[in-house]
Amino acid sequence: MPFPKVSHCIVCESVRPEIGGKATILGFYGLIPGVEIKVRDLAQPIGPICFLIYCEPGTGNFSVLPQLITAEGSILVAPDKPGDISLNDPTKRAGLAFGFGPLVFPKAGTYSFVLRVQGQEHFRAPFKVELGQAKDFL
Repeated sequence: MPFPKVSHCIVCESVRPEIGGKATILGFYGLIPGVEIKVRDLAQPIGPICFLIYCEPGTGNFSVLPQLITAEGSILVAPDKPGDISLNDPTKRAGLAFGFGPLVFPKAGTYSFVLRVQGQEHFRAPFKVELGQAKDFL
């Protein structure tokens, strides 16, 4: 069975699993599309940044590789090797979190979270990074 379709992507600072299948989302940036991350200084690292995706129900074992991609198409950050994910319940949606950080965005602009499954691009979610003003950080 192929990897299930991604239906939602939340961008935040961190996700903590809780009892009862719940999750605590910390530092919520937004729901893709429409996420704008404001930074104080592009030369300084920010983070962490977490991408919480929700997939349609499905089953199978998959090799996944999350990446952050620049507007020019180069890889900003990615793990050294793919990770393995097992989806076991064909009746439940899967929530998967991928974290990066701390990291430096080299310039303001549009970046993308890309999820590769079995070596192929499966999901791409663009987001913006902007230089914020003092009022954005009060």
